[in-house]
Amino acid sequence: MTLYACIRQGELDYYRQVGLSPVGDNCALVEIDGCVRQYVKVYLSPKDCPKYGCEGWVVVAVDVVLESCYIAEGAFYSKDAGAPDCLPELFQASVIPVTDYRVGQYFRPVCLVPGTSPTLEYLNETPGKQSVLYAKAETIYVDRIFDELLDNEYISKTKLLELAYQHLAQEGKVKTTKSSQWDYVLYETLDGDNTYLRSKTTHE
Repeated sequence: MTLYACIRQGELDYYRQVGLSPVGDNCALVEIDGCVRQYVKVYLSPKDCPKYGCEGWVVVAVDVVLESCYIAEGAFYSKDAGAPDCLPELFQASVIPVTDYRVGQYFRPVCLVPGTSPTLEYLNETPGKQSVLYAKAETIYVDRIFDELLDNEYISKTKLLELAYQHLAQEGKVKTTKSSQWDYVLYETLDGDNTYLRSKTTHE
């Protein structure tokens, strides 16, 4: 399986020779099956890499043995002294084998690799090759949450749409037109290119 990591431009030749090592920003200390060890942090998609698009950093593709890798919720991983105290425990609890992962399960999925091949593929700063899973984890995660909210009837599509309209109006991105003599509310984008209607009967 191909995974991705960001490394400093100046360290590319070094890593080509020795492989991607669990040091610095690419390192995570994790306990798995009672054994504490350092893992290399890599990602399912180039755009998931924290340094993606940053000057002086490049994306590399790394081929790994899927069965040897784990995945966790990267949003729980923080070395910031001001981060919530619960994060280390939440991160540790989120660690599962990659083979058990469901696409969209984590907001910021980070893969934990025990070691990599010395051969790294240089993909340039804007790699054209993408993960076979998806372009960006956050997009799939958000789509899954919406699906779960709707499927479990925690909220309706109509209510979600109404909240979106209200937000756009508050941000000044749409003009709102309504009247006590009209059964609808009209939302128009400021450029006049798009108009949206909603029924007043279910909201007012």
